Amino acid sequence: MADETPWPNPPRLEEVQRKRGSSLALIQARLLRLKSFSSQTTLESPNDIRGPLGLNTLYEPSEPRVDFIFVHGLGGGSRKTWSNSDNKLTYWPKEWLPSEPGFEHVRINSYGYNSDWTTKQQSNLTLHDFGQALLADMYNSPQLRKPGNTPIVLIAHSMGGLVVKKAYLLATRDQMYRGIADRIHSMYFLASPHRGADSAKAITRLLLASPSHGSKAYVNELLPGSGTLQAINDEFRHVCLDLHLWSFFESATTTAGPVAVSIVDKESATIGLPGEHVQYLEADHRHICKFENPDHPNYIILLRCFMSTIQELDSIYTIKSLDQYKSHMKLISDLLGIQRRSDSDLLAITEKQHKGTCEWLTKSDIFQEWLDTDTTSELGQSGTKSSLNSRFLWLKGPPGSGKSVASGHVVRYLEACNSECSFHFFNHRNNDTLSLPKLLRSLAFQMAKSNLEIRQGLLEMAENEGHIQKDDHLVIWNMVFVNCIFQIESSQPHFWVIDALDECPTKSMIALVQMLSKMDPKTPLKILFTSRPNNQVENIFQQKGVPLLKLETGTEESLLDIASYVKAKWSYSEESATGENLLTEVLRKSNGIFLWASLIIGRLDEAYSMEDMEDILQQVPSEMNEFYTRITTAIAQSPSAELAKCILKWAICVPKPLTIEEMKDAIRMDINRTITASDDKLGHLCGNLIAVDKEGRLQVIHQTITAFLSQEASDFRVDLPSAHSRLAEICLERLNGKDFTPPRSRRVSSNRNVLAAFSGYACVYFSYHLAHSSSSNDAPLLLLTRFLNSNLLSWIEQVAATGSLAILTEAIQNLRVYLELKDDSRSPIGKEFQEVKAWIRDIARLVTNFGPNLLDSPSSIYFLVPSLCPPTSLLYRRFAKFSKQFRFMGSRPEGWDDRIACLLYTEIVMSVASNAYNVAAGLMHGNIMVYSNDTFELAATLPNGEAALHLSFGSVSGILASCGPRKVTLWSGRHEYLWSGRLESLPVALYLSPDDSEILIPKQDGSIAVFLSKSGERLKDLPLYHGPDSDSDEGDQVSYGTLPSIVRLSIPHKLAAVAYRNSPLTIWDLDRSSKVGVFEKKGCENVYNSPQIVDMVFNPVSELDLIAIAYDDGDIVTCDPWDLEQHSIYHLLAHSLAASPDGRILATGDTRGVIHLLLFRTLRLLYRIDAIGNILWNIIFASNSLRFFDIGGTHCNVWEPLILTQKDSSDDLSSELLCDEVMSTVPNTKPRRLVHTEEGISVIEHPPNADFVFCGRWNGSITVHELKSSNIVMYFQFHARMVGILHLKWNPEYSTLVSVDFSSRCIVSRLSVMPNGKWHLVQQPFNHRIDEAILQVLISPDALAVLIRTVNEAKLWALDGRLISVQKSSGKSTWITHPTDPKQVLCITGYILRVFQWDLLTKIGLYPDLRIMPSIELGRLMIPYKEVWLTRSGYSLIARITRLRGHETEFMILDSSNIDPNAVEVETTGIKKKLLARVRVVIGLSKSSLFFLDRKGWICSIDLKTSAAMDFYTRHFFIPLTWQTSPDLRLCITSRSTIAIAHEDQLMIFHGFLDFEEKVYFAEHYDGD
Repeated sequence: MADETPWPNPPRLEEVQRKRGSSLALIQARLLRLKSFSSQTTLESPNDIRGPLGLNTLYEPSEPRVDFIFVHGLGGGSRKTWSNSDNKLTYWPKEWLPSEPGFEHVRINSYGYNSDWTTKQQSNLTLHDFGQALLADMYNSPQLRKPGNTPIVLIAHSMGGLVVKKAYLLATRDQMYRGIADRIHSMYFLASPHRGADSAKAITRLLLASPSHGSKAYVNELLPGSGTLQAINDEFRHVCLDLHLWSFFESATTTAGPVAVSIVDKESATIGLPGEHVQYLEADHRHICKFENPDHPNYIILLRCFMSTIQELDSIYTIKSLDQYKSHMKLISDLLGIQRRSDSDLLAITEKQHKGTCEWLTKSDIFQEWLDTDTTSELGQSGTKSSLNSRFLWLKGPPGSGKSVASGHVVRYLEACNSECSFHFFNHRNNDTLSLPKLLRSLAFQMAKSNLEIRQGLLEMAENEGHIQKDDHLVIWNMVFVNCIFQIESSQPHFWVIDALDECPTKSMIALVQMLSKMDPKTPLKILFTSRPNNQVENIFQQKGVPLLKLETGTEESLLDIASYVKAKWSYSEESATGENLLTEVLRKSNGIFLWASLIIGRLDEAYSMEDMEDILQQVPSEMNEFYTRITTAIAQSPSAELAKCILKWAICVPKPLTIEEMKDAIRMDINRTITASDDKLGHLCGNLIAVDKEGRLQVIHQTITAFLSQEASDFRVDLPSAHSRLAEICLERLNGKDFTPPRSRRVSSNRNVLAAFSGYACVYFSYHLAHSSSSNDAPLLLLTRFLNSNLLSWIEQVAATGSLAILTEAIQNLRVYLELKDDSRSPIGKEFQEVKAWIRDIARLVTNFGPNLLDSPSSIYFLVPSLCPPTSLLYRRFAKFSKQFRFMGSRPEGWDDRIACLLYTEIVMSVASNAYNVAAGLMHGNIMVYSNDTFELAATLPNGEAALHLSFGSVSGILASCGPRKVTLWSGRHEYLWSGRLESLPVALYLSPDDSEILIPKQDGSIAVFLSKSGERLKDLPLYHGPDSDSDEGDQVSYGTLPSIVRLSIPHKLAAVAYRNSPLTIWDLDRSSKVGVFEKKGCENVYNSPQIVDMVFNPVSELDLIAIAYDDGDIVTCDPWDLEQHSIYHLLAHSLAASPDGRILATGDTRGVIHLLLFRTLRLLYRIDAIGNILWNIIFASNSLRFFDIGGTHCNVWEPLILTQKDSSDDLSSELLCDEVMSTVPNTKPRRLVHTEEGISVIEHPPNADFVFCGRWNGSITVHELKSSNIVMYFQFHARMVGILHLKWNPEYSTLVSVDFSSRCIVSRLSVMPNGKWHLVQQPFNHRIDEAILQVLISPDALAVLIRTVNEAKLWALDGRLISVQKSSGKSTWITHPTDPKQVLCITGYILRVFQWDLLTKIGLYPDLRIMPSIELGRLMIPYKEVWLTRSGYSLIARITRLRGHETEFMILDSSNIDPNAVEVETTGIKKKLLARVRVVIGLSKSSLFFLDRKGWICSIDLKTSAAMDFYTRHFFIPLTWQTSPDLRLCITSRSTIAIAHEDQLMIFHGFLDFEEKVYFAEHYDGD
């Protein structure tokens, strides 16, 4: 037997208020939809707007228990009176009331009669006639006869109140209508003129005076004191004792033309009878019965009054009909075999729903389209949609994503909107719910509960049939639904909600869908069903041609639902920020899976510590395991189980979800299966444990799936290390394939083939899988070795083409992890292991040494980069390709240098800072240059506004603080300006607190300025001194007011070290603002003038209480800053100190540029580097302690000595003994001189077509190099030792060399070459020292004179020492031998040209000067590069490069053949272009091509003859960053394909490198230096 069917009791007031939210949402949604479709609807006629005449049913519930009849007043209409506008959705009796809670059994009617007093026709109709017609319509209405005993509530506006009173009086008099009179229960009067209305007088006068208006008898009856009104009132008060009367009067005047009048006053609007409910409404006469929206206060007042009436009537109806209802439902339950109530399933589901959740579903346009029959029907008439199109709504989503909760919400929503709704929840835990016959019987039973006619139809079936076959779904469908329920006409649709359709057996699911798809389109039934994505369901509807609306869970809206549920169910009582963080983590991990969130919240409530809560978040609830087990068991039984397992393996192992094409490609390579399933079927194939996201990528629906598949013992268990090994093999197989085969020709095409789908993934993530693979599997190692020795360069090119080398740096880290795994598992004795280890070092150096160049030209990896690598590197040995036409000559280090990069500038570098991602260099003129810490690409240029004296990165947030002389500035991690703060004293250092919350700046005035990082607020300064009256400084050598020379802070130790001139070191406790004490080096105690402290640094490790101090007497001392005991001493003259962040290394730098690395604990010397140049100002370490930077002059060097990486895991800094044992295997010193500074090349001279090159050096020597090999064939020391050579000029015809040194000594030497190739000096006819600095030197074509240019003049000297001529010359002048007429020499100063004869330096021409005429507008800012005009002997072109405003570059070309000494001007050709990078060094001319070095290190050329019409220039090859040792590089073109470069003390010859040509298009924007 079924449980006793409950009687649907009248809703309580609080329940009404709860449900009204849903009904209000429905009404508002309809209003919005009407607005959106307003342009598609046809205009209505005035009669349609006014409304039909007679009694019309607006809403017919399936089981009416009350009848509401709305009667309009004078001049109104059955629709117009109750509508705020022509918008039909403001017709509130029809559009709003049926959806209001409590109105589910209220039949709503509207009565219309002709009360239009403005018509021309005369009317003799009276109130009696209108009342009689209303009474007759109520008596004859077929609707009011069903069931025939419903109470009637009359709602009347204005004159309509008199009409309903008259109708009631007539009914009480006539026995025929007595039944109607007995049914009338309540009357609502809205501004009804019971005693007449003064406005009727005005209307009567208008009708009498206007020939266009006929007289109306009913208007005269409205006059105050009319006999009709008196008769109605007198009789009504005697017969209305059993009626419930509600009278509402207007409180605002009505505008009528130029005046505002009260149409019906309070006295006339109320009857004045006992028991009458009287209330005013805030409205005028016209708007007392119409409202703008359902929230209008007047509407709410009326609605509440209506509800009082309805509840009273419902209680009466319940008493009369309860027994009959129960007996009927008992018969139906016996007929259908109902054993359990469905309400219990709904209750269990709705308990999981929180207020406000799932509203996204019912507010969605698709749901409203499915719900709204009227709107869609009308739209169908205009050709857009029809009600048929919106019968089926499919809510699909991944498992556990809250579909059942959403179904419960829809049921409650429909019930709240008074819609008839039946539902069923399939549940795998309850087999009773999985039967299709039971589903159908349950739905039929619920339909009978809510629908009287269906109940009667099933009762008739029970009487006639007695029973049905309860286990045959076809019989039930045809007998109960097709032949009974669906035959009953209904004005309102019935709704079905079927949840978890995919939980029922597949055959039953298919059978149900097929039955539903064959329903008669006219059947008023709408169905919402939920399931996981299922292609069978969709295919059946498509085959039948039945439209299917779709919605999905797991979207952003459903995530908000989960957030609302979580916040409601779990309140964390501790610190709010911590609780919020946990909540955020729960929501993030939920990934839209409601089931996980609900389970995890229950467990969090049982945890009482943060650690326990964090552990819970990492666990998989047992219920989730059961859930997944059921799904995988079903998958295992399918014929595609192997394919599904493979897909799941990839889905849980990949670090980034694969696209569908990538997955298909990967599966084909893995198990040799070609997937033919459509994209949307892949999820179904895997039990919907995976889904396709918005980007078209396959991913597991929740992270717990990974834990389940990798931990639970099942047929689908995935051993993660083994799986990663397999995935690594597949990735490496692809990398070893044809997609990554290097090109055979060095003429690399700029358009490489597009990679296959999976190749892009393999390119990025092969190293990730290696790092997570099984150490016992050697197959990946063999494949990796093969890849590194074959297709490595193609992979690097593909990575560089992405615009970032982050993939390379990540691969380096992953490969190191992989080798550590192999190392831990067994001794790394294999060849492949050692080879991969060497490859990792090569790739790491490749990134730092060539990173920016690779990004500029990815294809340069094939033929340029390997050739520039050290000869012992694997990159060079495996991939460098030389030939007779293409070769590199010159000495260079055999292995990778310790210096991995050099950043060069045109101004002084003041400071440097580094964190894990960036390195920043502060420049003298105010800019801060920020670079990537991996590739040293320029990331940002920050305008500091003044010299950046100090820089410091935050350790947590990535913020950057900069300090100038007058202010401190903070920049965000995205390099955005945040704030600046003023400094009144010069800063001497800059620090950030460990949590980045504070900035501390020691100043020269002896205090520390403190700023809050977040706001820039300045806190109170921390003093590093006692006041003048304090006795705390007794015994100090420092008097009050003495300024410190150096201040260093230790934030971990909360100490400050302060050094004063010739005084001992003072230590301050920052917490207590007190002095700890004074440290004096041993042997210097109590001396008056202590050795001067040059620099000092705290050990950054808080467990190590040490500070290192460098003195000007050459000692470095360490001491304990707390007890001030000296620990170690080492004699080493140091100018600057730096400590590695791990506290292990102390680095020192001196004024000679030498860097020493010592063990901080013991001051044991580990390593020494002779840095480039003689200036070294500061050293800082990278955050990983494996790299350090030094600055000096205009450069910043980046060092990564191997000694820093050779740190044994047993190197425990807490044990000095152990530390000594570890370091005992390292040599005390390992000198590594990178350059012999005194032998460095200062100038290069290459005569045209010669096979040798002259090099002047800083030590005053001159070397002759063979061009073919770059070998030195001769060494000359014409000048004083250690006086560098400044200029060299060679006259090939007379074998004469002119050399000038920095002391302005000019020597002319005649040389000869012996048959054996030896050079020797023949004579030196000229050796003279000039009193001024020599800016330029030329030798005459006949080698008998030299032209020497100084700042103010040019002098021509004969080689015998005679001064031939003197000409005035500017310091910016350029003197050049005429390219095609060697008897002439040209002087160019700015835009003035003068022509001279070589022999006597006499001026040629009629005019003093020739004006050089620019061919283009150059703008105001013109910055020539050293005012150098370039020529090439034998070629007529003379050229100059000028930097213009806006980053443009002008190439000015002067054809010497056009120079006429007797002319006034000479024409030039100008080309104004925007290069990708500025010109750094102008190299020279070769034929018509001008060669230059840009600031990115590229040797480029531009054809001066054709470039005006071209949109590109040519890029040849680059000079690595480590080879750029100074801002002014020395280069020269020796032939069309060869270039010579001075690298430190070596001459390097690049034969054939200029044959590499890559088009570079002139820029639309400028990339920067």
